[in-house]
Amino acid sequence: MENKTLLECKDSLWEKVTQLKSQFSQSQDFVCQKHKTDEETFEIIYIDSLVNMQYLDQYILPKLNEYKDASIKLHMQTLFQVEEVTFKSLEDVASLLFDGNVIFYVGDSLLSINAGDFPKRQPEESALETSIRGPKDGFVEDIKTNVSLIRRRLHTPSLCLEKFTIGKRSKTKVVLMYLDDVIDKKVLHEIRKRLNGVELDILTSAYELESSVRDRPYSVFPTMDFSGRPDFVVQVLNQGRFALIVDGNPTVSFAPISLLLQTKSPEDTYINYAFVSLERLIRMLGIMVSGFFPGIWIAFSAFNIEQIPYLLVATISVSRFGLPLSAPIEMFIILFLFELFNEAGVRLPRAIGQTVAVLGGLIVGDAAIRAGLTSPTMLVVAAITYIASFTLVNQSLSSAITIVRFFVIFLSTFFGLFGVILGFILTVFYFSSLNSFGAPYFGSAAPISLTEAVKSFLKAPVQFYKMRTASTSPDDASRGEHN
Repeated sequence: MENKTLLECKDSLWEKVTQLKSQFSQSQDFVCQKHKTDEETFEIIYIDSLVNMQYLDQYILPKLNEYKDASIKLHMQTLFQVEEVTFKSLEDVASLLFDGNVIFYVGDSLLSINAGDFPKRQPEESALETSIRGPKDGFVEDIKTNVSLIRRRLHTPSLCLEKFTIGKRSKTKVVLMYLDDVIDKKVLHEIRKRLNGVELDILTSAYELESSVRDRPYSVFPTMDFSGRPDFVVQVLNQGRFALIVDGNPTVSFAPISLLLQTKSPEDTYINYAFVSLERLIRMLGIMVSGFFPGIWIAFSAFNIEQIPYLLVATISVSRFGLPLSAPIEMFIILFLFELFNEAGVRLPRAIGQTVAVLGGLIVGDAAIRAGLTSPTMLVVAAITYIASFTLVNQSLSSAITIVRFFVIFLSTFFGLFGVILGFILTVFYFSSLNSFGAPYFGSAAPISLTEAVKSFLKAPVQFYKMRTASTSPDDASRGEHN
């Protein structure tokens, strides 16, 4: 009876190996070779583009040829970190191959040894968030490296890590990290449920995952933030938020967030509190100027000109004398050109991209003024608008403000100053309707709390930060010591 069971097990294992070979029959980097020693014959199965061939040929195989008395299986288990995968499904065995494992078909067993060799770069300064005084090690595309960058900054067993595999074909690894004694358990339960419910064919971008798990997938404004700096992710974890790390992405996403959180820079922690407070106010002003200044200018110059001081009216009238286009059309064209140069600067190599964006804008702008196609005042307004948008820390928020800008210009074109006010009210209402995993988008600003407002808009000396922000509803509210 036992011999019959053993025979059936061998037949089942042989069928599994045969099916595995059949699945990879069109892949020329799939290798299945027979090796023979003095006592036994075994097969090794691997994908040569994912395996360190030097390690396999010069270390693993020579060691296996040295055994004398013990079986090769026992010899492998003595020398290497071996995993028994005999009873794993065909899909799991294939996943092991994609992870750089070498599968050994020995007798009635399948054994796995990790010999992966994946290309990866070393941590370096994030291109998104430059560091002046802070650390220079940014996230990279390797998920294990990113986890270690966070682990080395948080030496506490309460830092928990949960692994997920998302993507029917890509089988992308995703890591959920949080502080177990700080995060709100309702938020934790919700993100687990959403991650388990994600159904994608392939997952290559962290933004795809954000769109699948955030509260409003079609929202213009981001309800999840991201960072390329481990020190900033550690700060948000300590405030009761969770972090999502997607394999192959050099940024880490986190939530819950608020609008005011997106105006904070990772470098704020390393700069004097008084200067940081001033910078945060400037960033908030930058949001207002970037979104509403062009619409306000159009409303005053084209519809409500009587509200402008007389001397400024004279200047505007002289500058617009003989121009063929109306003020709204002129503003649309100038802003479109600025967007065009900005896009060109982003797509070109970094060394010349910024030069093209700046010089292109200056040269074309000067040529347009000389040709009588636009006025100097309109060009100045557009330039101030774009400079204000560069003060925004979060790139997703900056893109959303661009949409608001054109929306307000459209309203002011037809309704004047009333259109600007209407656009502002609609924007505030839209903000009020948003939330991020239960945390309101206006967060610390509403409901009004003097303590939370000061902590959000300004920065106090570090000695004053004895409580975590209330906007994330942390379980442990009394241990935060930063902004």
